[in-house]
Amino acid sequence: KLKEELKSISQKPYRRINKFIYLSLIGAIKCGANAQIDKDTAIYLATNYGSSSSTVSSLSQLYIEKTLPMPLDFINTAANIGGFYVASHFELLSKNICISSDIDSFQQALELAHLDIQSNEIQSALVGGVDETIEPLEEFYRYTPLPNSELLMEGSCWLFVSASKD
Repeated sequence: KLKEELKSISQKPYRRINKFIYLSLIGAIKCGANAQIDKDTAIYLATNYGSSSSTVSSLSQLYIEKTLPMPLDFINTAANIGGFYVASHFELLSKNICISSDIDSFQQALELAHLDIQSNEIQSALVGGVDETIEPLEEFYRYTPLPNSELLMEGSCWLFVSASKD
């Protein structure tokens, strides 16, 4: 489903990407469709747990299967991997920051973007919050400190912010 959704909004070919990257791209592309994004637009990506499925897969390969992780699984464990793909999609050359925190990560990213705009360090930014769950959900609860009764959601929500009054 995510693959088809990405194909419907982007002409660029993406291969061997994980759910976290799909979510990052889909949200940012939809946000950027009506924004004045130029090469100097910065990215502030916030996430609670990052690319959870790739992290669990890599750790399972390493500690349970006693093998080296698959290269793409390992590479995709980097928290900033979603921001990397978003920057690549829009051909951005500015800041690309990932804030990973289980408390208010999106608010922290938005505040940092605001401070950078106020200090004239940047003129515009894509600020996104991206989280994925691990399926089956029992696996997700196993690797996170959340109680099994916690409502889980995954998604990608992005804002375009600018110093411009327009």
